Amino acid sequence: MKKFHWGYGLVIFFVLYIGYLIGTVLVSRTVDHSLVIDDYYALDLAYQDRYDAYSNGLLEGHRPMIEFSALSNRITIDFGDQVVRDVYGVLYRPSDKAMDRSFDLKNGDDSGDFNIDANQLAMGNWVMKVHWVDTIKNKYYLEIPLYIERP
Repeated sequence: MKKFHWGYGLVIFFVLYIGYLIGTVLVSRTVDHSLVIDDYYALDLAYQDRYDAYSNGLLEGHRPMIEFSALSNRITIDFGDQVVRDVYGVLYRPSDKAMDRSFDLKNGDDSGDFNIDANQLAMGNWVMKVHWVDTIKNKYYLEIPLYIERP
């Protein structure tokens, strides 16, 4: 029987290392590496406009109340006394872009609230992105995290 020496150890090391690399490549090919947002680069180019609108949306008196009610199973966007127009909302699902929903909120109810039915939404984490314009044509944008749950 031959003695085990460093040459055999070196060959065993390289065989195991190459096997590890091949396994890593095969496993990484099964993972979806696509971006969550399709128009990522277009959003990046318009970053300053979105940042200015987000800064406007954080101002006191312009920030809407966005909340989910599990009892009525709806999302309510309340702008208070603020007169708004061109309200556009996106319900963004961080875990699955196929579940994203967009809403063109033209007409609110009598109190000026905008309601979104949440019956078709999966339970879990969502981000409500709201874009709106006031009567002076100032643009606003706000992102509010929401957690959808059923009673």
